[in-house]
Amino acid sequence: MRGRKTALSPAQCRIARVLLEWSQRDLAQKCGVSHVTIGRFETGHELTKPVQLAIRYKLEEAGIEFEGDPGPLSGVARVELEDGTAVTLRRKQPRA
Repeated sequence: MRGRKTALSPAQCRIARVLLEWSQRDLAQKCGVSHVTIGRFETGHELTKPVQLAIRYKLEEAGIEFEGDPGPLSGVARVELEDGTAVTLRRKQPRA
């Protein structure tokens, strides 16, 4: 993603972290925050935008590519796997 980065949603954080096979402690250590901070964020507590962006940058450095806005029905995450394939996880739009 080029230009201005958007914040990260709790769902994007959780799914990206799991795709990377990182624990909350692993992600926290890489971001310089407490694992409690990661856990609270992933369960819906607010974080400041700078902290959300710091988490997002670390996930992107590890190969996660975010798509769409961080809202609950947006594209969630795309990751390139070690075998060269890529996976995009996306929440489907609800049927009317």
